[in-house]
Amino acid sequence: MDRGAGLVILIFYWTPLTSPNASIQWDAVDTHYSPQKYFSERLRQGELPYWTPYPFSGFPFLADPQVGACAYGLSGFFAGHSSHVGIFQAASWLPWLLLCLRMALDSRLARFAALGGLLGGLVILAGHLQTALYAFAALALYAAGELITRRRDWWRAAGFLAVTLAAALLVSAIQTLPALELTAESIRAGASYGDAREGVLEPRALPAVLFPDALGVLSGNYHGPGDITQYRLYAGILLVPLALAGLGDARTRLPALLLIVPAAWYMLGPAAGLYRLGALLPAFHKVRAPIHGWFVVTLGLALLAAAGIRWTTQRWKWRYLGLLLSVVFLLDLCYWNSWKNPLTYARASFDDLYGNAKEMTRKMVAARQPPRTRFEAPERLIVLGPLNHPLDLRLEATYGYNPLKLAAYDEYVQAISVNPKLRDGLSVSRRLDLEARSLRELNTYLPRAYFAREIIAAASLAESRRLLRSLDPARQTMVAQPHPPIRQDAQATASIVSHSEQEYRIRYRAASPSLLRLSVPHFPRLARADRRR
Repeated sequence: MDRGAGLVILIFYWTPLTSPNASIQWDAVDTHYSPQKYFSERLRQGELPYWTPYPFSGFPFLADPQVGACAYGLSGFFAGHSSHVGIFQAASWLPWLLLCLRMALDSRLARFAALGGLLGGLVILAGHLQTALYAFAALALYAAGELITRRRDWWRAAGFLAVTLAAALLVSAIQTLPALELTAESIRAGASYGDAREGVLEPRALPAVLFPDALGVLSGNYHGPGDITQYRLYAGILLVPLALAGLGDARTRLPALLLIVPAAWYMLGPAAGLYRLGALLPAFHKVRAPIHGWFVVTLGLALLAAAGIRWTTQRWKWRYLGLLLSVVFLLDLCYWNSWKNPLTYARASFDDLYGNAKEMTRKMVAARQPPRTRFEAPERLIVLGPLNHPLDLRLEATYGYNPLKLAAYDEYVQAISVNPKLRDGLSVSRRLDLEARSLRELNTYLPRAYFAREIIAAASLAESRRLLRSLDPARQTMVAQPHPPIRQDAQATASIVSHSEQEYRIRYRAASPSLLRLSVPHFPRLARADRRR
């Protein structure tokens, strides 16, 4: 069975695995490829990259949580989200969690609860909180269905859920704790999606469950709601008929329906009611686009379809019927969800899409960048290569691509449009001017480390934002109150003796307690200094 499943996956992904004219695309490149490549290279060099100086003028790299049956695994959900590595990985572990639950209810509770905790940790470590929350909610719903249908011992189910969740949190703590700290400092810190109407399940998208091109994805004339990757719902022409047949199986019916009905109801959004109740649960108000939970519905339908196949083969006892249904499923899904689906992989080489542009940026920008200075360009500019190309090129830049960009840094960068002098405080020596279509050389940039002549104290965050609009970093540095005594020495000097991606060694001279300005974004866990000279 394992070899057969592996063969099915190989057939489905054969073209992107073997063709020179196929490539990963979108978030698979921009969000995941560059960080994973950078991380592996740093590990091979014997260094754990807690911090990277390249995107966003410096970023807490290791705190970022994204650095991780045919009807289900080959469904439109996985095809549509094949560029969203975190979603793809987290959702793929859900069937294994359900299997551990079934095994724990039958026998050896402790063993399978521990295994469930390990798998749950992998779900969280995939780096997509929303999918992890939906997976654990699906696990609880499935457990309820098993208890009602098979009259299981409730204490075994409760014990499994408690041990699995606790162990999953412990296993993933090495990533979730710094990720929570990063989230608190990021532009997502104040986000709340309890009333959000973006990415909900709209009735006009439901025909995509039955018809592979109902929304125009394959024909190139997409007319569905929102993000094209979110509404790829097709999971086989036989899925719904077999799922309907599977409703006759009393053992499967209720657990499967408890996956399908609440999940679909929740995905209808705030107007349907359940989404508002879900937002009251811990962390659920922090996630958006409930349509991302479609994998739970797909799994419920797949369970019913499996029961439907079992009922069909028992009713019509032709020995090859099961094999025929499986082959039809495989060919149908391979054709519509892989071979003809532009969402699964790009129909061009990586070099054509990203590599050539990145090499041009290497030659024109990275190779000519003065040491300890930064390059500025608009964010999400694909003509420079993958959106996180600063990591690939080891190019210190003011931009990058990450949904958890530090909020204080983002405010500083946004303020440059009002106060261009702030650009000098980021040590920007060159910038891409799109209007002039040229690279501009800037000679007013400030050193990476220096002592300003004047200290300005801000009593509140609002005041600091106001002061930022007129701050001249060449002579002023702002500090939040309260602060230790500062008697700024106007003659103080500082020079960088050496530096790496993880640290700066600075030699300084100051006649009084003075504030040294370091042009690196603030992040609490990394704000540590060694005072030895």
